Amino acid sequence: CPPMLLSMRSSRRASLALVLASLAACGDRVAPANTATGGTVIISAPADADLLFPPLAGNETAIAVVDQIFDRLAVPDSTLQLTDPAHFAPQLARSWDWARDSLSVVFHLDPAARWHDGPPVRASDVRFTFDVYRDSAVGTSVATLLGNIDSVTARDSATVIFWFKRRSPYQFFDATYQTRILPEHVWRDVPRADMRKHELARKPVGSGRFRFVRWMPGSSIEVASDTMNYRGRAKLDRVIWTIAPDAQARVARLMTGEADVTSFLRAEHLAELPKHPTLRSFGMLSLSITYLMFNLQAPGAPNGPARRGFADRPTRRALSMAVDRVRLTRSVVDSLGLPAIAGVPRLTLAGDTVLRQLAYDPAAARRLLDSAGWHLAAGDSVRRHGAEALRFSVLVPSTSAPRRLMAVLLKDMLRQVGAQADLEILEVPPLMQRLHERRFDAIIHNISVDPGPSSVRQMWTSAAARGAEPTNYGAYENAAFDALIDSADAARDARLARDYSHRAYQLLSDDAPGIWLYEPRNIMGIHTRIRTAGIRDDAWWAGLADWTIDPAARLPRDNRTQRQASQ
Repeated sequence: CPPMLLSMRSSRRASLALVLASLAACGDRVAPANTATGGTVIISAPADADLLFPPLAGNETAIAVVDQIFDRLAVPDSTLQLTDPAHFAPQLARSWDWARDSLSVVFHLDPAARWHDGPPVRASDVRFTFDVYRDSAVGTSVATLLGNIDSVTARDSATVIFWFKRRSPYQFFDATYQTRILPEHVWRDVPRADMRKHELARKPVGSGRFRFVRWMPGSSIEVASDTMNYRGRAKLDRVIWTIAPDAQARVARLMTGEADVTSFLRAEHLAELPKHPTLRSFGMLSLSITYLMFNLQAPGAPNGPARRGFADRPTRRALSMAVDRVRLTRSVVDSLGLPAIAGVPRLTLAGDTVLRQLAYDPAAARRLLDSAGWHLAAGDSVRRHGAEALRFSVLVPSTSAPRRLMAVLLKDMLRQVGAQADLEILEVPPLMQRLHERRFDAIIHNISVDPGPSSVRQMWTSAAARGAEPTNYGAYENAAFDALIDSADAARDARLARDYSHRAYQLLSDDAPGIWLYEPRNIMGIHTRIRTAGIRDDAWWAGLADWTIDPAARLPRDNRTQRQASQ
């Protein structure tokens, strides 16, 4: 288990440290072997799935479910050594061969693989999947991560070839991780622009070790073991996600035995765990980051003057220097988070944790704002640049207590240097609409990414800032940064790729298109009757099909003929 960040400055924090240290299951990332099969695991989830269509599955619940129903060609092991194909386990691809020039890889599909509705998985399904993911009419954000794949061809029904534009340490990762293979016979006749809204996006047919059973919107999602699966039936009979947006309700289900698993426990929940001897926890690094993102879009949209200030690099740097990120993290999430060090999570940095940070220095921030033309008149509390005030709105999701508290503290820190942040607390749907339409000044945003370095393309490159469906919502553009990312992708060895990536991330941090706040730690709660397997930091649910239940601790719902839990 990764080490906890323990910086305790009160008896409450010291007590929490003891709780964390006493959670013996933190070391139980792979539980002792248990050959038992059967039973039902209930997961208490914070949000309903958005879609169960892999290219467009957007939140943790949706991704966890589609990962059970659909297969990739191969998957990384728990080491997450993404540049070494030896650390990938076969799924649909039984084996693979590289061309001598390393510009293509041949995947040999498992001849026993079949779709849940009966037909065999063919090379044409893989080719079709690649076309769907790359099609702009579908609108998946993953398309930008497939840019180094020139094409996918089918040599025969069981052999598919990926052709690359250039050699890169992450070629194999890009070919296998980014796409879950779709059944062409199911989706062939659906117009690409209609896939998002089609009923099939809510009734998925895959090839995984679990098959879809039912989705009761806002209530639950159920999958069941595919008993004739080519990789062997899942060891559990069923998995059910029950939806509980309220954190207290979600954890209450775990503590009363209504659920077996929940993720992202808070400090107050950890303090309660020792009172429940049938519960344990373990912690993981997170693939998410929370940050204040500035909108650098040119003036002309609503609140243009404030964004003109954000377009000025010294102004952004000064605002970042006004924020004590370490104190924010400790105050809001205690030991359940780490101060962020870059515009992407640590797990995507390939061990690069020595990036130079903009130091917390309010006095230097004031001097920098003065030199940038933002002056504070006698008796005024907000700086001005001519007729413009250094005042802007900050969007905050009403559903996130940590971000709401962080917004209040951040507002006070910015006020100390003469900047006025007006908080707009919004429900998620209108907030996301404002984000996608870029109708905001700044937003306290949280994003989850995949473990590879290519995620930075979605978040910060110029290409991702443009087009009909931009994913670089703050509109940050820097040609030098883009060139460094391109060089990292084109590098022929991992060392050179890391060097280019380091320079790119350093430039991003120096430019300060956002204020990196913190990376939440995922501390999960789980019933002791559950024996986990294959826990990965990027996806704790990855080995769910190999989880088992202690036969001596079975509950009535573990009988597959009893269906009370899903009703």
